[in-house]
Amino acid sequence: MGVFKGRKEIAVYHESVIPMYSHNAFIEALPPIMDKEAVASLVERRPAYRSSDRNFSPEIRKELAQTIKHLIVPHLIQLDLAERFSRMIRNGYSSRNPIRAEYKRQLQAGFKDFTVKEIEDGMENLKSIRSNAEGFAIIGASGVGKTTAVESILGLYPQVIHHNEYHEQPFIQQQLVWLKIDCPSNGSWNCQI
Repeated sequence: MGVFKGRKEIAVYHESVIPMYSHNAFIEALPPIMDKEAVASLVERRPAYRSSDRNFSPEIRKELAQTIKHLIVPHLIQLDLAERFSRMIRNGYSSRNPIRAEYKRQLQAGFKDFTVKEIEDGMENLKSIRSNAEGFAIIGASGVGKTTAVESILGLYPQVIHHNEYHEQPFIQQQLVWLKIDCPSNGSWNCQI
C-alpha cells in the first residue's frame, strides 16, 4: 500500500454565504463549495490519445493500452461522495472555530499541565460544546474504484493549510484538513498513515 499525500497551501480565504460557516478561518480557507460539473471536470482524467497511435506495431499499442489505468470518468456516486466529503469537512469545523473563545477553551482542556481547579472549570465550560464530527464508510468489492474515488476527491482539498493572518490579525495555525489511513483487508491493526 502506498501513502497518499496531498498538497500544502497558504490560506486564501473565501467568504461563506452559509451563516454557520462564516467567520470561521478553517472553513473559509477551504476551496469554495463546488457544483457537480466543477467537481467532475477536476476529478476527470483522460489519458492522451492520438488517432495516429493505431499505426504503431501491436507491441507498442499494447503498451499504449496501459494508459487506460489512468482513466477516471466520474460517476454520479462519486459526485455524491464529493458532496458528502464537502459537508463532512465543513460541518466538522463548524464547532471548531479558532476565533471563538469556546474553541480556545476546548484546546486548553486538552493539556495536562492545568491544576485540578482549572480542569474542573474547563470541563464545566466545555459541557455545552458538541462535536460536529461526521464520518461514513465506503464499502465495495475490490477493484471497483473506492480508493481512486476517495483520492480524487481528497485531491480537491489541500491536505495542510498554513494560516498567517485572518482579517488583518495575526493567526499562526497549521490546519490538517484530511488524513487518509489505509487499513489492510485482513482487518489487522497494521495500518499505514
